[in-house]
Amino acid sequence: VEPLPVDYFTKLGDAQMAAKAKSSREFAESQMPIGIAYFTAKGEEDKIVREAELRELSGQEMSVATQHFTRLAAEKEANAREEETENMPAAIQHFTVADRVEKEKKRAEIQEMHDNTPDMSPGQAYFTNQMRAEKERKAAEIQAMKENPPAPSVAGQHFENPGQAYFTNQMRAEKERKAAEIQAMKENPPAPSVAGQHFEKLNEQRAREIEEMMNEPAPMAIEYFTQKGIEEKSKRDLALKASNETPVVASLATQHFDMMKEKKAREIEEAREQTRQNMQEKEARPAVDWAALTKQQAPTVPKYYTASPAPIAA
Repeated sequence: VEPLPVDYFTKLGDAQMAAKAKSSREFAESQMPIGIAYFTAKGEEDKIVREAELRELSGQEMSVATQHFTRLAAEKEANAREEETENMPAAIQHFTVADRVEKEKKRAEIQEMHDNTPDMSPGQAYFTNQMRAEKERKAAEIQAMKENPPAPSVAGQHFENPGQAYFTNQMRAEKERKAAEIQAMKENPPAPSVAGQHFEKLNEQRAREIEEMMNEPAPMAIEYFTQKGIEEKSKRDLALKASNETPVVASLATQHFDMMKEKKAREIEEAREQTRQNMQEKEARPAVDWAALTKQQAPTVPKYYTASPAPIAA
């Protein structure tokens, strides 16, 4: 089996998602009005142009050091793309491929059943048709009762409350009358009163004045201060970008404490190295023969203490 890269399935999923997004975008564009499609495409083109202009402006205002490190980062990224991707472990590849094959098989079976629905068994078809026919019959009966309600029975007419029927009919008639009046006012609205006509003319005149004021050119002072504000904002943005790109030089006190910290770190590392060397020297010394040192011997005794006495002559 040919080994697969580690990111093979990740790229495969990204490609599938991109294909779905592309199909959705194409469907949306096909249903989109011409005007919206035009301005959407124009907005995307303007965005690309703005980003290119911003990159060009940033490159012009960028310091030499920043340009150098930016170029190094771009080269590093390009080299990283050209490098071969690490292969997937064989065990992970085997079980992952098997699982995806099984899932794809089940998905294909479900899609096949969805596209070509299998025929039901005779018993299942019989009871399904019976249930559907019963539902359709009940729905038809309910609709017929709504359209042609049955006449009340003799007992119902006998026990029906005359007062309730009277007020129900009155309420229905009132609703129908109000609905007819509203519909008539919508179709033939009444002429406005003298005061209404007066204020309507005032509103129209005010709207025309506002529209004329909006279409008139702005005064010189407003144009001057607006342009000045835009220039000052552009200068502030450029200064902020330059300050962000220029490295900040630390103060003398900060440099002093940084040197003290580095010196302390070097001393600690030297002490650790000396301790390691001392431990290695101790390990290099010959081992002590504890068995020879602990072996006990009988002390030597002078001979005159152990010599037997001479016999005494009789």
